Amino acid sequence: MQCALQAWTVSLANYVEVKMHPAREQKRKDYMSMNPNQLKRKIFQMQTFIEGQFTGGSYDSQDMYDTDLGHLSTLVDMIDAHNANSPDNKMDYPKIRDETMRPVQYGSYQVVQEKVMKISKRQLRRIIREVKSQVLREMASDGIEFEATFSWDDYNYSGEPGQERELVSLDADDLMEYGDDGAYGFALWWAANNLDGGMAVDDVEISPSDVARIEAWMDDTYEGGGY
Repeated sequence: MQCALQAWTVSLANYVEVKMHPAREQKRKDYMSMNPNQLKRKIFQMQTFIEGQFTGGSYDSQDMYDTDLGHLSTLVDMIDAHNANSPDNKMDYPKIRDETMRPVQYGSYQVVQEKVMKISKRQLRRIIREVKSQVLREMASDGIEFEATFSWDDYNYSGEPGQERELVSLDADDLMEYGDDGAYGFALWWAANNLDGGMAVDDVEISPSDVARIEAWMDDTYEGGGY
């Protein structure tokens, strides 16, 4: 179940549009349309300026490190624009050291282009349905657990009134021994095979949320060939 949910999260992340500060987005567009030689000059000027700021040790941290509008993100955006326009003459991010002589890490300033994908609400709903189906299929293979309160007319083995709350555990193989009669029927079948002495249960209580979850699991197990 955990693996399925992680897969769901990763799958959806690939379709989420990366949000960017509007001012940064506009700057990136401006750099893309700039004359190549002019852009290279601006890159050199920005690199020289940043190195000078670090060497002098006197700079505003916000101006330097802001993820969207700082000097480092601006340098990244200009180099990205150059590389997009000149794929045969790509430029690496420069090896700049900060005032502590540690190399500057550019990861937090980069824009992951392959994840930028605009989708409609209809497409998003379809993606959710597809990945949810995958989650349910994995649930079917893992089995399912739920709590149920079982009642019967007679007394139980401890001499107390005939009612017990149990954790019911099922797997897809159990469907081979069970007829399709919904969550309550499945719980009654489980009680007959697992409660002390095979007590004849005459009533079972399951929360509405668990009923929906169990029956979705059952449907998917049948459709997935588990039965």
